[in-house]
Amino acid sequence: MSVQSQAQLLLTLSHPDWNATSWVSSLPARRLKEVLPSLWKLSCALQKENLVNRLSSEQKKQLKRHLSFFKPQGASKRNHPLKTEALFLVETASLTTSEALGKRIPWTTKKKWLLEWLQKASFQKLTESVLFSDECIDRLLGLLERKVQHKVNNASLPKNYQEEALYLDLSPEDLFTPYRVICRWGNRLKLKPGMQIVDLGSGIGRLPLTLGLLYPQVFFTGIEIMKERHEMAEHARKNLKLKNVQLLCANAAKQGLPKADYYYFFNPFVGDTLRQVFRHLKKQAAFGKFRIAVAQIELPWNYIRRLPWLKCVSEFKADRGWDGIGISVFETISVE
Repeated sequence: MSVQSQAQLLLTLSHPDWNATSWVSSLPARRLKEVLPSLWKLSCALQKENLVNRLSSEQKKQLKRHLSFFKPQGASKRNHPLKTEALFLVETASLTTSEALGKRIPWTTKKKWLLEWLQKASFQKLTESVLFSDECIDRLLGLLERKVQHKVNNASLPKNYQEEALYLDLSPEDLFTPYRVICRWGNRLKLKPGMQIVDLGSGIGRLPLTLGLLYPQVFFTGIEIMKERHEMAEHARKNLKLKNVQLLCANAAKQGLPKADYYYFFNPFVGDTLRQVFRHLKKQAAFGKFRIAVAQIELPWNYIRRLPWLKCVSEFKADRGWDGIGISVFETISVE
């Protein structure tokens, strides 16, 4: 996008009468696929190239005038820099536009877009620079984690799962593996037809839905205890027609685990739940080898790498956009 077209898009989004649903409805079908990438490129231009400084004097005045309508009542009188307000505006517009697109376009089109987007290195690189891009993809698919958090309270979790209540206070960026990391890790796995992959604590289903779409001959299972997240993910799975994906609403600590070639953890369990899950896995290791991939976050990474029946066989370094988090892969060794 040229500077002029980015400036025009920014002014359009900042207009007091702008509405995501109306705007999306007014766009021709051929342009819809580029809407989200264009908004993310605009965010990058504001961050890296300081687009605001490249606006004309008249455009700056217009932007300030428009942004003044968005100041919440009772907010601090201290004015934020124009760039900061513009960035917040673009993020908000991106998220609401994602939902509007999700309601307008059919699931066959969503599936086609995802297949094209997720296999593009340029698209993955773009999402690395835009923190909220993953939540935009979630919203496009109707995976509304923030809606779950508003609805759910600690009492809706089983009593033996109360330690995990802390995850209800985290944003989607902190809860789930980014889409680009899932794609890159999936590529590193060298997946073969018939392999079984289990995502423990699958949340709104990012990993099984993404890899299930990209690898139709591999079987993926997501296990999630919260029915609100499970139901959203299952709705997306059915509409994407992913026959190689199953999503279970279950307590992994109590109900045992299906056999798999790979088990994946982001950071789903703590305390007794984590220990119980690994007791199940240790029992299964007596009947055959498998691998466990875990994000390099204090829990459960530090716990897993101390287990004597597992050895680290490889590491996948994620990009800086994921706070330097990587993925460690462990393989089972002899269990007595």
